[in-house]
Amino acid sequence: MKRITIFALIACLCLSCNKSDQGGPQESPVDTGAASRVTSTSASVGGLLKIPAGEPGSFVFGIQYSIDSGMESDVLTAKGKNYNVKDGTFSADLYSLSANQEYWYRAYLSYPNGSTVYGRILSFRTSDVEVSVATAPASDFYTASAQLNGLARIKGAVGGDPVLYFQWGLAADALSNVALASIVSDGVFSANVSSLSSDVTYWYRAVCDFGGSKAYGNILNFIIPDDATEESAVTLYPMMEEAVDLGLPSGTRWCSHNLGAERMTDYGDFYAWAGVTPHYRRDTTTVVIGDSTVNVINYVWKPGKYGYSWETCPYWLRGDNVMTAEFSKYNVDFQYVVLDSGDDAATQNMGGGWRTPTMDEWGELTLNCDWYWASVDGVKGYIVKKRDDYTSNIFLAAGGSRSGVDLRSVGTDGRYWTADLSHENLVYAYGFNFTAKRISEEMYYAYRYEGLAVRPVLPAAD
Repeated sequence: MKRITIFALIACLCLSCNKSDQGGPQESPVDTGAASRVTSTSASVGGLLKIPAGEPGSFVFGIQYSIDSGMESDVLTAKGKNYNVKDGTFSADLYSLSANQEYWYRAYLSYPNGSTVYGRILSFRTSDVEVSVATAPASDFYTASAQLNGLARIKGAVGGDPVLYFQWGLAADALSNVALASIVSDGVFSANVSSLSSDVTYWYRAVCDFGGSKAYGNILNFIIPDDATEESAVTLYPMMEEAVDLGLPSGTRWCSHNLGAERMTDYGDFYAWAGVTPHYRRDTTTVVIGDSTVNVINYVWKPGKYGYSWETCPYWLRGDNVMTAEFSKYNVDFQYVVLDSGDDAATQNMGGGWRTPTMDEWGELTLNCDWYWASVDGVKGYIVKKRDDYTSNIFLAAGGSRSGVDLRSVGTDGRYWTADLSHENLVYAYGFNFTAKRISEEMYYAYRYEGLAVRPVLPAAD
């Protein structure tokens, strides 16, 4: 009897080993990465995709986060960006967080069939005090002087005054001069530097020292113009918050940057009307030229029918002109039709109530703000300022538009989508257009397949 029992035990162990070898736990195709750049209101978190061939294709991936450690309630989503084909890493930026709060997060990967898998659940805590500073373009150029500008924000602090100043010099790595600054209004500060020379490049950055904790702005440069005898430009002030209050009657707040942009002056990405992703992937390559490094952006187009055309237009069925084009959605003539939230690029990429502005909202912006054509960081466009507080502003870049794979009218035309379908013909949606000499008084028509910029808006704050 004992011999039979021992043999049975050995057989069970062997069977268990075989099952483990053949059908053990499978490694998850997505993993969660560390959190970085954690402030009192934001954080950047990473993820890793373990997909064959290292290409996301039609998968949707990103980060879910919540104050619930079990990730069962109040779960928000941030879509992944900066996907690296070589190692599968990606990142996501989380905004509008609460200070001194523990957040739980995990990476996710959704398959085309609708199923979703998740990475590990990790956590981070936002800081209770945030000191941030941004450097703004120089202004007020005279024959031998200029005004340096910056913006500081201190959140969660009680008592004490910040020390604000600029470091400047003749090279980005040799900012040996210091210019103490004074506050202009609401965190905006400036300092005048003199004894300058024309045709010389000067480099500078803003600094905020609060209680011994220093924060540095980005490094910018300027050259005194040869004909600088008076103020030659309107200052674009950096905005710390994404939702900028421009004092509009409706209370609508405008995003500080274009959708897909990382800076106020970037063109951002281009979207077909009712499309929520661009038709390309942007790859950035760093190239060394002499003593400088330059980031070169390459556009990698999706395979098959690519570019901005009827074949890639959302909901297009057939036809290529005003008489023959047919669509499976947004296909009713002579009715007021706006984008559904599921087809709104701003809503789908930013969440949190962001959406594409309507025709009326573009008109409100035109009538109730001051517009100045300018060139900032080498980008042409309009600085749009709040009338009773010129330190509240946005920049609308003249980024042109895309048709096929071509970029058209960049630097001369600004072309932005509205949320409105054309009332007259379904092949068009309304856009907002401007040039250096003209700001649209009426909306202009654009084919639904064209690639235009999107500038998100938020409704009035409660």
